[in-house]
Amino acid sequence: MTGYFSSWPAMKFYTDVTATKHRTLTPNSQRIIEKLDGDLTITTYVNLFGTYYFFGAPTKINEDIKRYQQYTRFKPEIKLDYVHYWDKAIDNERIYKSYPDMTDEEIAKKRSNVYGYAFDFFAKPEAVKAVGLSDEDNRFVSLAERESHHLAQASLGCLFSSVKTSVSLGVLVPPW
Repeated sequence: MTGYFSSWPAMKFYTDVTATKHRTLTPNSQRIIEKLDGDLTITTYVNLFGTYYFFGAPTKINEDIKRYQQYTRFKPEIKLDYVHYWDKAIDNERIYKSYPDMTDEEIAKKRSNVYGYAFDFFAKPEAVKAVGLSDEDNRFVSLAERESHHLAQASLGCLFSSVKTSVSLGVLVPPW
């Protein structure tokens, strides 16, 4: 029982003993985080066809959570959501060379099977169209929202079905 409660971000004790304090937010960033009232949700959209799919693959969610730990430390009510989908890959033309003469849906079925997921785990393009991911070339994108207010949309593609996975922890903008 103690282990369960001590794993909550609000119950953890942190101290950054690095000489440059690079494992924590700067005092200015801490002040900004403190000013955010209410809940904050970061929804990450992960395209099965995208070059950076593996950053958001279900097996990598814990690594993604670690990237946000310095933020959840100061705002533990941050919630991370993940939406896995398939759509045209603007940043990954090689996928179409790997699967010539196949439709996008056929490619999605093939790739979901290769990765060991049911095809309906991934949302269809129509299901995420309203988010405006095509404006970001359907890359790996994170959208930050505070209660009903949209804060920021950050495409990580420039750096490197309909199931929505949620992790209640926290986040603002990835630290890389």
